[in-house]
Amino acid sequence: FLVLTLVLLLSPSFGHTAEEQEPNDEVAQPLALDTELTGSISTYQDIDYYAVELSESGQLTVNFRSAGTDYTGWIFSIIDSDNNILSSRDCSGSSCSNGVSSTVGIGSAGMYYIAVQSGSSFYAPSPEYVLSASFSNDTSGIEIEPNDEVAQPLALDTELTGSISTAQDIDYYAVELSESGQLTVNFRSTGSDSTGWIFSIIDSDNNILSSRDC
Repeated sequence: FLVLTLVLLLSPSFGHTAEEQEPNDEVAQPLALDTELTGSISTYQDIDYYAVELSESGQLTVNFRSAGTDYTGWIFSIIDSDNNILSSRDCSGSSCSNGVSSTVGIGSAGMYYIAVQSGSSFYAPSPEYVLSASFSNDTSGIEIEPNDEVAQPLALDTELTGSISTAQDIDYYAVELSESGQLTVNFRSTGSDSTGWIFSIIDSDNNILSSRDC
């Protein structure tokens, strides 16, 4: 059987600290791995950019938390050098005070960016935020972005962790079969979400063989 799973990966906090250096809304501020950085959003139009340089493929995890409870909240995104959004999630209220994380698969070495902005189109959150980035060179069992045009190979009987970054994001996976039979896709999320997902099985002629929501 084939198992497809969405999982949120959490990483520990780190001892090294740094401060945001404005202006960083046009030129990204370098961010060292395993270093906590404290910043703030000054207006609802302010976007803070940070640059992380990676030397190989693997997994990039961004840990984000607020210094206080704020229901305006923040949106933080991971973006590649071609401006593809690899991951994007919001963070507000008490859950943001406790901290959240977002992990993406990195297909190649290069510069990657973290963008932080207000969760509102009218207001800026009051507290400071704290973020850090960590890296692992393990690529097993995780979605490698971008996979919205070229499908990522998926081995049978292997769980894979992925995420949908935007409403337009479609993740494709390719499974090679050597004979006729039954193909089963198992899908689950790690938490309740009223938006949900749709997953489909499609043949090489683009015929939809099965589709269901979750």
